[in-house]
Amino acid sequence: MENKIRDWEKDTTFHVILKSKKGMPIFKREDDYVLLLDSVEKSKKKYNFYLLSYSILNNHVHLVMETTNHSISDIMKGMIQSFVNRYNFKYDLKGNTLLEKPFWSRKLLNNEQIINACIYSDLNAVKAGLVTAPEEYMWSSHYDIISPTHNKIPYADREQLLKYVNGKSVNLYKSKVNTKLIKLQNDFPKEKIHS
Repeated sequence: MENKIRDWEKDTTFHVILKSKKGMPIFKREDDYVLLLDSVEKSKKKYNFYLLSYSILNNHVHLVMETTNHSISDIMKGMIQSFVNRYNFKYDLKGNTLLEKPFWSRKLLNNEQIINACIYSDLNAVKAGLVTAPEEYMWSSHYDIISPTHNKIPYADREQLLKYVNGKSVNLYKSKVNTKLIKLQNDFPKEKIHS
C-alpha cells in the first residue's frame, strides 16, 4: 500500500480503519479494548476532533471521525503512538508490532456517506458473526448513540452524529441501521449470523 500524504481541511469527516499485522488478534482481554478507547479519548482532548462512530473487533478497528483543527494524519499518528506505547508497556513489547502502516482512510463527502460509514461501523460485529444485533456488541458506538443514558462511558459524540441525520432523530438513525441490518441478514446465510 502506498503511503501518500492525505488531504486535510477543517471540518472534514473520514472513515478510518486500523488493521492488525497479519490479521492477528490485538484485543484479547477487556482491558485491551479500554486501553484503545482511553487513547482515543486522550487524542480527542488533544486534537479536538469528533468521534462519530467506532467499532473495535479483535483484529481491526473502524473509526468515523470529523476533524476540526488538525489533520487526520496528525490525529492518527498521536492516537496510534499513545495506544501502541501503552500496549507495549502492558505486555513488555517493543516497537509497533501491532498495527499495519499506514492506516486506511476515506474522506466522506456528504451526509449520506457519513451516515453509511457510521452504520457500516455499527454493523461490523454483526457482519463478523459476533452478535445478532448491533446494540449487543459492547465495543461499538451504536449503544452510545441509541441509548445516551446507559452506564457505559460514551466515547462517541452522539449529538455531532445526529446533525447528519435529517431531523437529528435517534429513531431515524435506528431505523436506518435496522434497514441495513435486515438487508445484511437477508444477504448472508443464517449460519453466518450468530451470537
